[in-house]
Amino acid sequence: MTTVVQDVVRRRIALGLYGPGDRLPVESLATEFEVRVSSLAETLIPVEDQGLLATGADSELFVVNPADPAPAKLRSVEVVELIIRERLGDGTYCTGTWLPSTSDLAAELGVALSIARTALAPLKREQLIVAVQPLGTYVPDPDNPTAIPKRTKRQSATASPAH
Repeated sequence: MTTVVQDVVRRRIALGLYGPGDRLPVESLATEFEVRVSSLAETLIPVEDQGLLATGADSELFVVNPADPAPAKLRSVEVVELIIRERLGDGTYCTGTWLPSTSDLAAELGVALSIARTALAPLKREQLIVAVQPLGTYVPDPDNPTAIPKRTKRQSATASPAH
């Protein structure tokens, strides 16, 4: 049964049924295979060791983004926050630009949406970024902190005005 579960999960990842950044539905898999959640998690360790899955901050399993060179096992709220801080510092996300959506950011970094949201919270409190519902999150201009940058359709941080 162990290899069957592993093979099914690998196949579903390969088919895109579980995409990068998705939380693995451990509870429904446990029901499907009639095993306990803890047993299922242990069964999936080889799949995680293979680099297809990673354990998040809350011991949840997530599908890894294969294009991401950094090991997703290291992704915690603190690491994601640090990555975003680095991007703010190096100009990847510069003044007057919109960050990728939280779901796009989570998928890019191979983490759960909840981890990405939690990582953004301290940056919002420090006013390094500003969230405007339903538009998204942008990097404010320190000289004009209330100015909301214009947003074009599907604008990303990399396609924003020059810094």
